[in-house]
Amino acid sequence: MNTDVLVLKFSNLLEVANLSTSSGKGYEKQRILMDLFRQRKVPFLATMPMRHQYYCEKCNRTGNDSIHYFENPAVMNSKNQKHGIWGNPSGIWAEVKTRELHGVLAHDESLNEEFKIILESVQ
Repeated sequence: MNTDVLVLKFSNLLEVANLSTSSGKGYEKQRILMDLFRQRKVPFLATMPMRHQYYCEKCNRTGNDSIHYFENPAVMNSKNQKHGIWGNPSGIWAEVKTRELHGVLAHDESLNEEFKIILESVQ
């Protein structure tokens, strides 16, 4: 299946959180939505924007960098890891930065193993 389609199977929680709250409350709402999606075992994408830019040498694209956290609570996480920024995952997860995600989607760059596994979990 197309990588774009697989990425889109993860609900973008920060986007919805920012649209459904007053200014400055998006991260709190994203946390609430993460808990809800974990309870319901629905795949999600949480995002933490960073203060610096990324640059793609292949297409000269620049943009704000972010950490993108993909989790699929429906698939058991055998590592039993805790994650400081995102809380305790209840399923498999992977983190990618904007530059890496751009490379995969725009330039067909290779997926790192954790990202590949989580995308395959929603096929």
